[in-house]
Amino acid sequence: RAVGNTTTDNTNADGAYGLTAEQAKDETFDLMIAAYDNVATTTATSLYYLAANPHVQEKVVTELRAEMGWLFNKGDMSSLVSQTTYDKLTRKSLPYLGAVLQEVLRVQPIAPIIDRRLEQDLHVGNYTIPKDSFVYMSA
Repeated sequence: RAVGNTTTDNTNADGAYGLTAEQAKDETFDLMIAAYDNVATTTATSLYYLAANPHVQEKVVTELRAEMGWLFNKGDMSSLVSQTTYDKLTRKSLPYLGAVLQEVLRVQPIAPIIDRRLEQDLHVGNYTIPKDSFVYMSA
């Protein structure tokens, strides 16, 4: 059975499937790196597009100042932490910033190609793609 980069059979004496401690560590590390890379890439790409589009950047800053003015006040970092809540960081309270991030992900997606296995035959024009074929969609 394949798990991550390993190709060993992971059944125990009872025949139950499981990961070894080393495999669990490797999988956890892979997930952490993948999450970090996605956040870092999205952040860097967003900052690039904001720098390249100052009119958009100004609207984002205006929205942030209107909704989170306390963030721009110099002073005690403990007040910054205590006043930061999930609700204040969502698209509900920052709709323009949310739209900008959605646009960045549309233009420069993290996963530029998505694959799917067809559950039934697919007819496209004069072509038929048979059931169980994999189709690839480019974002």
